[in-house]
Amino acid sequence: MPNPRTLSALGATLFALLGPPAARGQIIQIKTLPLAQGDQFGFFPSVNDAMGGVSIAVRDSLLDPFVNPAKGARVRALHLFGAPTFYSISRNSGGGQTLPVGGLASRGDLFGGAVVAFQQLDPSRREAQLFAPPGIDFVGVPPTASFPVPQQTRAQTNRYAFATLGRRVGNGFSFAGSVLYADLHRLDGVDQLYAGSQSIAQHGGDLDARFGVVRDWESGSSVEALLVHDRLAMTHDVTFAETFYDPNLRRIESRPRPERNLDRTNTWGLQLGWQRPVGDSGWRVGAFATSNLMSHPKLPNYQIVDVVRPVPWDPGHSAAYNIGMGVARHRGAATFALDVVYEPILSHTWGEAPADIETLAGSTILAGGKTAESHFTFSNAIARLGIAQDLVIDGVESPLHLQGGISAHAVRYWLRQDDHVLATSRRQEEHWTEWAPTWGASMRVAGVDVRYLGRVVHGTGRPGIIDGQIFEPLASSAGGPSILATPTGPLTLTPVSVTTHQLSISVPLP
Repeated sequence: MPNPRTLSALGATLFALLGPPAARGQIIQIKTLPLAQGDQFGFFPSVNDAMGGVSIAVRDSLLDPFVNPAKGARVRALHLFGAPTFYSISRNSGGGQTLPVGGLASRGDLFGGAVVAFQQLDPSRREAQLFAPPGIDFVGVPPTASFPVPQQTRAQTNRYAFATLGRRVGNGFSFAGSVLYADLHRLDGVDQLYAGSQSIAQHGGDLDARFGVVRDWESGSSVEALLVHDRLAMTHDVTFAETFYDPNLRRIESRPRPERNLDRTNTWGLQLGWQRPVGDSGWRVGAFATSNLMSHPKLPNYQIVDVVRPVPWDPGHSAAYNIGMGVARHRGAATFALDVVYEPILSHTWGEAPADIETLAGSTILAGGKTAESHFTFSNAIARLGIAQDLVIDGVESPLHLQGGISAHAVRYWLRQDDHVLATSRRQEEHWTEWAPTWGASMRVAGVDVRYLGRVVHGTGRPGIIDGQIFEPLASSAGGPSILATPTGPLTLTPVSVTTHQLSISVPLP
């Protein structure tokens, strides 16, 4: 019978494959914990990300074809690029480096492109210390107890492959499809979600398939539609140190207890968008609407000390929406843009009984029945503001393009959790704001476009850090990019920041 304060832990690592969290709305990120996640998926080059990631009323000639493949029709020449990207998390909590290389091309009515990326994720320096339950001395573990080498203390490599192909069909219409596959051996932040573990090995992948349609008018107006299907399949092999009393030695010993956690999430998404100039005033307006339907066939049994405790066998489903409007103005050498987005989300998760369970009221929950249910209701908001200015430098043919901006993602949700075994119910409200200043510069040198992007994300944290030291987590009897987990109490995480730098080089060829 579960403890009355034990809630189901839903761990859906849903992540936005294009750009930083909340910057792109095709795959909507869901988070019930302000967990800091490295910027491991924000490696595609972009014109506007240094302006706070504004996107609704401005075009992004570099990133747009990777978001909606039909926008590759706007590419009229061969473009080759590389975009080395680096991020680090404060308090020595890890980091990563990514090297994507690829290109976009157009010939006749056909257009397409391909990208490959190699990524190394570095471990947190703290994870060199074992996350062991109190009272266990690993130095004294007998030779017969073979513990695996902690995988979270080693650097891991991820690989990505992207391909797109489309066609222009006349009257400004174009359509295209794209596929992005990620071969993943680490999702940043997941290592932090298994308290008391000795080793965490991750492996799996994510497949993101898109089909887009765009119509462009000569006036500069455009409408678009995008269909997305994403399938995440990750496996977490977690090893815990289990204590037992050895009657022969007459002392407490320890042995490894392996546990396999599966993370399976399938997402269908639809996005509609619109942009148009306002006469010849220099103003542009835009709007978009996005809907995501997600099923979570199997979710990990995450646990964070005093924050999340698991009930196994918990599937669920979610519905997430974005409704946004944006304005932009280009006047002379200056550009201004503003995006505002409302983000309602509904999520329902439950625990399933592995066998018949008798409730406190005397009734019986049959095997497979719901032992506990959690209902999340989100009311989130996103705002992005960006500015840019061209500076003419004497003796230099191309101007220096300076950019700056800020983005904010306010998360607020209400939780209702019903325990059908103990016949109890509780409610909880949580809220926080993640915000990120951005800056950048670009210039064309000898026909080559060189861009720099900087970004720092604040408002998130990591568990298990107190004054720069690791505290010992409690022993556990059970074992995202977006993390959805049911909290048991206040969200007490130590604040950290995520800093990202990207240097992209784009070479347009005739």
